[in-house]
Amino acid sequence: MKENAQSSQQIGVVCDRHGPEASRVEAYLDTVGLSGRWYALNDLDDADRDVVRGRLDTVVFVRWQDLLEGIWNGEVSFDRWQERRVDLRFVESPGDDDRARLETVTRAWLRHKRAGRRRQIVSGIILSLVAIAAAFVTVQLSHP
Repeated sequence: MKENAQSSQQIGVVCDRHGPEASRVEAYLDTVGLSGRWYALNDLDDADRDVVRGRLDTVVFVRWQDLLEGIWNGEVSFDRWQERRVDLRFVESPGDDDRARLETVTRAWLRHKRAGRRRQIVSGIILSLVAIAAAFVTVQLSHP
């Protein structure tokens, strides 16, 4: 009976099918007897859309960080996932150790914050260059 329930599940796998972690994910899926539609990590919003529309019951991630960063980046509407009672699976999991879980979340949060700061720096540089170019054009036009 359990096999029929698993085969009727709609499963999403968040991992680049041709990426370096694909073989580990495939081995995990074989071990637990699952298969499903693959989504690259940068297509997490597509997986989110399919969850929200009821097309996915289970989503498999390589690691917790992938889901956490999707939530923090606004690509995953996790409250909707909880409403739909989506079953989450992880190939790499810190297990039942609360300290290891907290360390995993902390590392993911710090990586997310660093990436956000880098994006802000790049945006600031680009904005500064645009402002300098606009000032240069304005000066050139006012002094023919």
